[in-house]
Order: sequence, then C-alpha cells, then structure tokens
Amino acid sequence: MADLIGSLPERDDHALYPDHIGFDENCRRTLELTARLGKQIHIHTDQKNDPSEKGTRQVLSAIADVGLTYPETEPKVWLVHVLSPSSYDQHEFNDVAAEMAERN
Repeated sequence: MADLIGSLPERDDHALYPDHIGFDENCRRTLELTARLGKQIHIHTDQKNDPSEKGTRQVLSAIADVGLTYPETEPKVWLVHVLSPSSYDQHEFNDVAAEMAERN
C-alpha cells in the first residue's frame, strides 16, 4: 500500500549500534524489498558533509552486490542528502558521480 520505501541505514550501522543489523545489511534488505515490490526507495545517507563518510559508496556497492539494475528512465533508488561526497577530493567525487550515473 506504500508509494515508496524509506531507509536510513546509518541507524543500523554497527559502529554506533552494535546490536543492529549493520549498514550493509540494511541496504541489502531494503534494496531487495524495493526490487521485489517494484517500488522506489529513498535512502538517507552522508548527511554530515564529512569526507570520511562513505555511505553513498556503500549503497552503490550494495546495489552491485545484490545484482540490481535499473534501466528505467526514472531512477528506482534515490539517495537523499548525499552531502559528504561534496567534501571529497575532485577525483573521488568524480568517481562517485560517475558510478551514480551508471546506476541511474
């Protein structure tokens, strides 16, 4: 009955919440759910504008690990915030932007 799925994998990260499922497991589960249901997903990540945050890269890895492809004209996976990549050096930023474009 939902129009979309929302996810905040940082709230499951073992570093801050050792008893939770972990960032990567949260991504895997929610990406598999969105694929199974054919819904869009909004994943909130990299909110601190800190170059040490790599949540966007982790989500992109999870998409590849789960084997999802999104050839539609409108993306199924939306990353919300994504501030930290703007603080990466130019080369790393370009890599992340290129991978995001590749994954639509």
